[in-house]
Amino acid sequence: MSLVECPECTKEVSEKAKQCIQCGYPIEDEKGAVYYGTGLKYFNEITEFNQEKLDLAFYWWRKAAENNDYRGLVRMYWGTREFTCQFPSKTYDEHREFIDKWIKIGVDSGNHECKYLIIDTLSPENALDTLENLSKKGNKNAMGLLATGYSHGSCGITIDIKKATALHLELAEDGNPVSQLFLAESYYRGTEVIALDEKKAFYWGEKIHSNKNDTYGYCFADYQEMVNNNKDR
Repeated sequence: MSLVECPECTKEVSEKAKQCIQCGYPIEDEKGAVYYGTGLKYFNEITEFNQEKLDLAFYWWRKAAENNDYRGLVRMYWGTREFTCQFPSKTYDEHREFIDKWIKIGVDSGNHECKYLIIDTLSPENALDTLENLSKKGNKNAMGLLATGYSHGSCGITIDIKKATALHLELAEDGNPVSQLFLAESYYRGTEVIALDEKKAFYWGEKIHSNKNDTYGYCFADYQEMVNNNKDR
């Protein structure tokens, strides 16, 4: 019988239990969170490389991902990078294959952590095809990464302002503040695709202002800088 850690009271309980016998936490209905927490318990016990503890942490984080909790993937990803030289090569390859597979699944489901990790896991050889395929399926996260690739050359994608602008226009209409900032700056300065238009620049800037939130605070800050620079001219 495998024991897991209850996320609520941190007591050990049977993996097969319907709920925690100590606090009543719904173990059966929250398996992803339970498996993630159990993996985290083993991971937090590691002060230096310990293959046994890492294997236990990764075991539970794999189960967590399979139950739609992708937080462990982030720790698995950085854990394999930190201990690259100390993992047996076969074990390392198995972990990375699993991580890459489930990060793509996480991105496809709209998971926030996976959305950013995929930039590191995609190689220049497959980034464009992967992101284009996900974008064609309507995945907004992939569209955002693809737009960033076309506008900044990340993920080994060749800069293409025309394609970047088309994607950012669609995403901005859906409320994406990064794309709104791209359009605000493009209209403010003018590009090879967008003619200078301060009215439209501040239209998109105000969209950022009205949707201000902590996650995209830097977009708001950049917009405010644009406003201040305009006042000084």
